[in-house]
Amino acid sequence: MRIVLDTNCLLVVLPVNSPYRCLWNAFRQRKFTLCYTTEMLQEYEELLLRFYPYEIVFLAVEMLLKSPNIVQTIPYYKWNLISVDPDDNKFTKCRRRLHCHKRQALQCAEKS
Repeated sequence: MRIVLDTNCLLVVLPVNSPYRCLWNAFRQRKFTLCYTTEMLQEYEELLLRFYPYEIVFLAVEMLLKSPNIVQTIPYYKWNLISVDPDDNKFTKCRRRLHCHKRQALQCAEKS
């Protein structure tokens, strides 16, 4: 199963005491493949640095990139499907390009 993780989701899955930590644990246990684009990775890093020290962000990004269950894609189109928050289009492009699932990621997290 492939999923795309919105930056806000990534922010809440990292803390050890988070009720959503199970999603990060499921990723580390290779229960799903995380899909991303360069643009998404830049946003992950930028926003994580607002809330966490550089060392933590560096380790999290390094863990993501070195993980065998991560896939990068390069979208070649701009649909601009989301007009309310155009920044969210990067996640939609990735999801559509790699045929990622949204609902299954939540089910995977609930089972772990």
